[in-house]
Amino acid sequence: MAELWSPSTSIYTLLLVGWLLTGPSGAVRITSGGPQTIYVAEGDNILISCVFELDSGDAGELDIEWAMINPDTTERDVVILTYVHGQVFDYPSVFRSRFSFVESDPTQGDASVSVLALGISDTNTFQCKVKKAPGIDTRKVTIGVHVRPQVPRCWADRSDQNVVLHCHSEVGSPPLTYTWDRISGGTQGMPQSSTTGTGGCVQWYSGAAGTVYLNR
Repeated sequence: MAELWSPSTSIYTLLLVGWLLTGPSGAVRITSGGPQTIYVAEGDNILISCVFELDSGDAGELDIEWAMINPDTTERDVVILTYVHGQVFDYPSVFRSRFSFVESDPTQGDASVSVLALGISDTNTFQCKVKKAPGIDTRKVTIGVHVRPQVPRCWADRSDQNVVLHCHSEVGSPPLTYTWDRISGGTQGMPQSSTTGTGGCVQWYSGAAGTVYLNR
């Protein structure tokens, strides 16, 4: 028996397809910008931003989740901190008591967190997920923790009129960058005759110099 066609059936089908393509009107939107990768030194504290806006169509319960992304996609991510049903839950993890919301009431649109005393093993990608049905949005930020360089060992080699200054730090996450500058004796800056080599080495003719050093 042939199926009967009617205009009302076609209109209903078009409406259903249109709803499936466009999705619900509600839309949580995380508005935080800034770099997606942040480098800090070991022992530093950091604030990871997650500011969001809600849509009038978002009518469900507000659910905020911070998690550490597992590099193995077959494994679950590690949930660190959540806000659900009006309560904050601090889950057992290496970040327990070091990972907290900046604002006491995240429902006001700020789910940013502070992370204390970062260590090398804390290097990872973190995700902020904000849900309020039917809206949902996420933001990922990668934190790279570097070892602080120690005070470098510096020495000078002299040959005739040439002077070669060396500085080297045994500790510090690569790449280490060495910057030389004159701190006394004549005008500021290195002499025009100076040339910079690799590994904190500079060669020139006369004067005095100091060094500053950094990870990146």
